[in-house]
Amino acid sequence: PQVEGVVTITMGDNAIGGGWVLSCREEVFEPSPADRGGRLSKNNVDLLRKTDRWSAVLDYDCLTSLSIRSSEKNDRFTPLGMPQKRVSMMDYLMERKIPRRARNKWPMVCAGDQVVWVPGCQISHYFRVSPTTKKVMALSLFQRS
Repeated sequence: PQVEGVVTITMGDNAIGGGWVLSCREEVFEPSPADRGGRLSKNNVDLLRKTDRWSAVLDYDCLTSLSIRSSEKNDRFTPLGMPQKRVSMMDYLMERKIPRRARNKWPMVCAGDQVVWVPGCQISHYFRVSPTTKKVMALSLFQRS
């Protein structure tokens, strides 16, 4: 997938060019009862298991206005599970074996100037779902046939 320019994301399907669509929807997320020790409920775990590399479930309350765009020169990313590590986006895409010709146009979902999700790869650590999450946003990138 490749994206040209910046596309503001709204709820529903968002055409990003080249026949690619980013679907965005709000999902119910059951609060974790205090007696569960902060563990996620079965329904929440099932929701998270439905994700693949072309979909993401994010903490809704951590998000501001979303957009999808290609990488910019000074973009940095904090991969899930690495809160102390900020990596250059070009280095990250190279490590993920994204072909050189695709890296400059590879789509990234952003909240303001922060990279939230790199479709085909992973989400940012800071937008992950946690036991305190009340609402989630489910994103999915697919090619319309």
